[in-house]
Amino acid sequence: MAFNITPSLGMDFDQVSTIPAFRVGNKVVGNDGHDYVYVLASGTIAAAASPGTVVVVTEPAFTAASGAGAFNAPIAGVASGSYAWVRKTAI
Repeated sequence: MAFNITPSLGMDFDQVSTIPAFRVGNKVVGNDGHDYVYVLASGTIAAAASPGTVVVVTEPAFTAASGAGAFNAPIAGVASGSYAWVRKTAI
């Protein structure tokens, strides 16, 4: 499990919430070297084994949906309309 090393507090990369805890589009770096971006799920993202379901992140809305993208969702999945941190697949 990774944790935040960017000078910010309160990130839990595995937490999924229906209430935004941060501004969508916030980007931080985890201790694993990966970038993490805070997004809103535009559809249900299924649970998957590590590293998680591959998702596409759209800009400027910073929404995420399952697809051939460059990010991975939390392994527990994300319900549509929920907020979560997604991990950039490649460092």
